Amino acid sequence: MVEKVAELPTGGTSWNKNFDVPAEKVLDLKPDLVVSTWSGGFNAESGFATRDQLARAGIDSYVNPVDCAYGATRPSAADQAAYDRQSIASTYDFIEETGVIFDVQKKAAEVVAGLRKRVEAVGDRVAGEDRPKVLLAFPGMASMSAGGLPAVFSGGVYDDIIEKAGGENSFPSDGPDPDLTSTLSPEALASAEVDVLVVGLTDPSEEPEVKRLADQLFAKYPQWSASRTKTYTSLADGAFIGPANVRAVEKIADATHPR
Repeated sequence: MVEKVAELPTGGTSWNKNFDVPAEKVLDLKPDLVVSTWSGGFNAESGFATRDQLARAGIDSYVNPVDCAYGATRPSAADQAAYDRQSIASTYDFIEETGVIFDVQKKAAEVVAGLRKRVEAVGDRVAGEDRPKVLLAFPGMASMSAGGLPAVFSGGVYDDIIEKAGGENSFPSDGPDPDLTSTLSPEALASAEVDVLVVGLTDPSEEPEVKRLADQLFAKYPQWSASRTKTYTSLADGAFIGPANVRAVEKIADATHPR
């Protein structure tokens, strides 16, 4: 999708330090709608336009409902519950709601049906098989860790992607665990069961570096089963809520249960 994103008009906009559109530019562009994948996308402290500012300017705003609690100061109980139970189904909901917003409900339903069919096909392929331990690690996000470890994600949609691919997260959680990276110790990472390494990519420039990134982790943690077998794959946006979740399931399934 990198090339298609690059073709989108920018209106002369440049990113702020948080890699998003500055509040002043958003208001200047006078859009009909501003969409954020989390409530933090409307946080003034991060340089974003708030929803109140947008409303006063006659601009509608929308947050993916499953992430309304993420970045909110005082989330409602309902929003928190939706965040805690997020899964690939949340992606389907987001697509369908987007279809309502843009009045393309039929197209949205077709997209969701196609995505569901692909996930079900993977489920049929891995049914009854052993479930390898899968580590989802983003080396490029090492700055999020006090110890310089790769960012490690678990719970929520991360676990659901791995489970539907026939694996089990090396650090499973009952719900999204955004603090895992900042609290994970080198000892815990070293002693984790890792049969399959999934290298998370944060930037297109990392794509040619996947093998090098994987080899670096294998050399640092030779005790992992994945290090001995050199079993790894990679993904980018597929780790987060969105239609690329399905591609992530397929890629991880190819690593956990090679055809």
